[in-house]
Amino acid sequence: MRRKASGPSSFEWCYMLLVQVAFGSMSFIAGTQETGRDSLNLIHILQNKGDGGNQLTQTLSICLYAGCAILLARHARPKTFLLLGYPLCLLLLWTFMTIAWSVDPSVSFRRAVALAGTTGLSLYLGIRFDPQQLLRLLAYSTSILLVASLIIGIVAPVRGFDFSDNFRGVFEQKNAMGRYAIITILVVIGRLLQRRSIGTLATIGAGALGVMAIICLGLAHSASIVPVLLSVLIALVIARLIRRSDATSRSLIIPIAVCGAVGAGSVLYDNWASLVALLGRDPDMSGRTEVWEFVAKMIFQNPLIGYGYQAFWEGSRSPGAAFWQMTGNGVPNAHSGWLQLTLDTGGVGVLLFMVAIVIMAVNLFRLLRQMRSSPWFFEWAVSFLTFYLVTSFFEAILWVGDYMIQMLFLYIVIRSNIMMRQAAVSSHTQSFGILRTGIHAPQRTVP
Repeated sequence: MRRKASGPSSFEWCYMLLVQVAFGSMSFIAGTQETGRDSLNLIHILQNKGDGGNQLTQTLSICLYAGCAILLARHARPKTFLLLGYPLCLLLLWTFMTIAWSVDPSVSFRRAVALAGTTGLSLYLGIRFDPQQLLRLLAYSTSILLVASLIIGIVAPVRGFDFSDNFRGVFEQKNAMGRYAIITILVVIGRLLQRRSIGTLATIGAGALGVMAIICLGLAHSASIVPVLLSVLIALVIARLIRRSDATSRSLIIPIAVCGAVGAGSVLYDNWASLVALLGRDPDMSGRTEVWEFVAKMIFQNPLIGYGYQAFWEGSRSPGAAFWQMTGNGVPNAHSGWLQLTLDTGGVGVLLFMVAIVIMAVNLFRLLRQMRSSPWFFEWAVSFLTFYLVTSFFEAILWVGDYMIQMLFLYIVIRSNIMMRQAAVSSHTQSFGILRTGIHAPQRTVP
């Protein structure tokens, strides 16, 4: 008889806290934050990339991956990896296959290894930390990152602010600061949703953390984060309505929400110039539309299998170098997660990723009645996925390694699959008990 798994130890808490803080502050630790006027255009830096990467960053990442491998060997079995779901398992395999035709195989190999390591960390987080423990862990890590950022901004403003006086703290640039501030707000929302079980002191701490996140968000001057935050709050309200309603009401709320999203998208498209002007930005989104046009042309040249994982913009001989030379605009990626994923893995990779998202969404809705211990998890998961997907239209954050946002996405996938297995076992046990006229089946352990 297998012993019931205990909760994470103090070592596991400290290890995962180290992972999340390291992923958030990697550029600060490695000293790769750009300073001075040259930071406004990175062509000179991008042209020299692809030569092996930053050694300190790679060493730190390898140490984190090695620790994860040891912990997984202790707490997981080979078939545990199937908790990722078949689409993401196939996508990870396909990512490694792109090395064969990559425009820079060495870069694709390094980045694919980083993605595999991040996936392993996500798997370990998913099987060892339940949703309540995850939010507690995130509260610790985001507090450390934001407090450290504010201290750096005061003590060393050259590191804490970019050349345009936008706050970035320990993060790579202001948009990264904005994204982590949104994650912090999501953590605060999750903690407040479970305020009855966490106590008064933790609730006050969550409120203070939320205030700090709003301050950092304002100092970052990242206008693109404003519509993302608005989308997250709307998704939270809709998800709460769905969870608290009966089956009949849900059948009305979901179509209305979908139609509302389509209508909002249409209004946004028709009034794009006016809306971005309200945010203090030009209609081309700081040069994004120019990048998107170039990327679209390159995708049509190789639509099925892409150019190799994360290799399109690496070095002076990369396909992306042609864009830098034509426009003088030094961009390190496609400024869109979906376009970047298509460049990296082609239509095959995008299709697998979309299938994974659809399956996860279906699982979350099917599990509405099963989340008795964590009823707030549905609302939090929907809010995070809204943040993840909306942000991905403007930032290249899909399917990347060494990134906490990617870890959280994979965590939701893994936890939803675990809950589905638990629900299936519970249903089977109840049915068996009824067939046996009241004799209940023995408890089974979900792998």
